Amino acid sequence: SDLVALGVLRYLAGTREHGLVFGGSGELKMEGFSDSDWAGDPITRRSTTGYVFTIGGAAVSWSSQLQRTVAASSVEAEYQAASAAVREALWLRKLAGELGLGNEAIGIQMDSQGALSLGNNPITSARSKHIDVQHHLVRE
Repeated sequence: SDLVALGVLRYLAGTREHGLVFGGSGELKMEGFSDSDWAGDPITRRSTTGYVFTIGGAAVSWSSQLQRTVAASSVEAEYQAASAAVREALWLRKLAGELGLGNEAIGIQMDSQGALSLGNNPITSARSKHIDVQHHLVRE
């Protein structure tokens, strides 16, 4: 609507001087962070996936969106978030390589010990067999 467009224009005009600022540490290492809530949408009970990637402390890529399916546990919600972050990290790594910035692995931090254990365990258990195969990209 017109009000939304006007709000966007006001935001852009008010943030014209903002930009990405890279610190003077000299190390421009890329790192990622992923997180999720569990069943946070009060109507659909779907979880929200979020991730951010930084270079030298400045955010260069980020996303926050509802997951496509309802997660049966907080571990599954975190695992789905990690999967989305891994897909983005692979794309960023390829982009960095094409730009001649190196092709180093990108570390992703997460706060779920259960999701980390699931990603490190190649054996599917009765408690995790329902998790869609696409999310096991995390194991790679």
